[in-house]
Amino acid sequence: MTEDELIEHLQTTPPACISGFSPLPTQLDKPFDDNPTSVWQLRCGCGGERGYFLGHSLSKWVEQKQGELDIFVGPLAIECSACDRVTELLDTEIHGYHADLAQREGEIDSSKYRGEGPRQRYACPGCGGEEFTTKAGFVFWYPDELLEEFSERYEDLFNVFLCHCTCTGCGKQSEPTQFGKL
Repeated sequence: MTEDELIEHLQTTPPACISGFSPLPTQLDKPFDDNPTSVWQLRCGCGGERGYFLGHSLSKWVEQKQGELDIFVGPLAIECSACDRVTELLDTEIHGYHADLAQREGEIDSSKYRGEGPRQRYACPGCGGEEFTTKAGFVFWYPDELLEEFSERYEDLFNVFLCHCTCTGCGKQSEPTQFGKL
């Protein structure tokens, strides 16, 4: 496989973490950086495109200043508005470059912040609404090195997770979470 073929593979093959969805390839409104990126519009298995973004507020561990956007840590999921099904989205203990690499070597990766117990719904910073359409993005660093070091499941070796939510109430776009150096 050439590097160009790998980049095409990364952009057209959803990572395992979103296998519970019926994802459609899409684009971000503006590029994240120069690295290869795959972006997916998340849809429930029932076909529903709207849902509630679930996670754990980072404010549980880190004091946030007044007016700062509430950032969520995982495990993350989306609850479908149409059928109420909760579909897991990302767990940094399992997903991303370092967690996947640890699993391939028979180890367990340890997240710095990871929520436990019931998750809460993310609220739109514009109107307070809780229903969104969601795009998940995955950024891959050094595809040439992926080719040298691995022979399969390249799409699971993402380094950055992006999440763009669009409120169904007011149309405001927000990013409830972003994980780098995964």
